[in-house]
Amino acid sequence: QSEKSPEARAALTRLVLEVFARVSTGDLARIHALWVLDGADEGRSVQSAILAGLKDPSLAVRRQVIRYVGLRRVAESWRTLMPQLWHEDASIRRAVATAMGRMGDMPSGQRILASLDDSDLFARHAKFTALNRIGRRDPGLWNHIVRRLETERTDLRETARFALRETFDLQLLDRLTAAVQDVHRSIAAREAALDLVAAMPVNQAMGR
Repeated sequence: QSEKSPEARAALTRLVLEVFARVSTGDLARIHALWVLDGADEGRSVQSAILAGLKDPSLAVRRQVIRYVGLRRVAESWRTLMPQLWHEDASIRRAVATAMGRMGDMPSGQRILASLDDSDLFARHAKFTALNRIGRRDPGLWNHIVRRLETERTDLRETARFALRETFDLQLLDRLTAAVQDVHRSIAAREAALDLVAAMPVNQAMGR
């Protein structure tokens, strides 16, 4: 089968985009349309229209658009994406945290840290997983997470611990060691830091 002409491809893209953008269309059809657009050129030719879906009234469609921007690391989405870390729907918070973990840097990690007070277990899991992924890329974030071990709230302290666990990184080791030795820190924070140092995976340290 011969390839479609540029005109035919453009016409098909317009048709698929119309399906995606039409709110009255069923969610499943719109989601399929989104990934058809992504399959053509990773959605670059119609990216502004796709990003409009970050405010879509359908949460199912919105979650898929959030997934798209995370997979494709669309930095232009930041301004609309990050405030949704506090969205009333937990599934949106989870999707945003996952996307930010895929493409985030230290400033975005700090925004995730600010949103850790989350009532949803799975949203918290997505957030501490995202923090760990960002910290591995940008170790400057470790210090901000270690500071969260100081909180008096057990749930937030545990979330910070989960963001740091099973990770060997020299900068993280330095931050945790300093926390253990700092007599001005709370006992709970020093114990948490010591536990994290003790649990650092030896195989990562040996480069295996």
